[in-house]
Amino acid sequence: MAQPIKFGTDGWRGVIAAEFTFDRVALVAPIAAQVLQEMYGDQATGKTVLVGYDRRFLAEEFAQTAAESIQAAGFDVKLSETYAPTPAFSLVAHQMGALGAIVITASHNPGKYLGLKVKGAFGGSVGPEVTQQIEARLDQPVSPAPTPGKLERFDPWPSYCETLRSKVNIQEIQGRSPRAS
Repeated sequence: MAQPIKFGTDGWRGVIAAEFTFDRVALVAPIAAQVLQEMYGDQATGKTVLVGYDRRFLAEEFAQTAAESIQAAGFDVKLSETYAPTPAFSLVAHQMGALGAIVITASHNPGKYLGLKVKGAFGGSVGPEVTQQIEARLDQPVSPAPTPGKLERFDPWPSYCETLRSKVNIQEIQGRSPRAS
């Protein structure tokens, strides 16, 4: 029997194929989108949720499942076309004016784990008031919307790298003087 879905410090994690399954991701993701809309709808420019993933085993496939379930609930989804670190999705969600982001990652946990992080429209981790609402609704699955949202692909890397370059002195890190280049 799988453990109950519980969010910890920065997301819900479980052993792949035991606690963390495609059915459970399809249950959690649209509920998370609804809660993001309620909490951050006034900060967003529409009903868009980003979905991203890291390089973990099956992360891309879990992200596809999350994206499709959020889309079926009537939200527009921007699904990453490649893996990236969690901060890239937080940044792009904020820059795009999205409701937030769902990121498939297990962070520092061992390889048999995978997880789901919820990021807010402001570009950071949501607080316990958000994750507690998601947990409280797990026994009330989201019904498909009369009209599904749009699903588009996006590349998180250009914006993320441009932002990093604007904040970090690459030449100094490489040990070169800015004048010597």
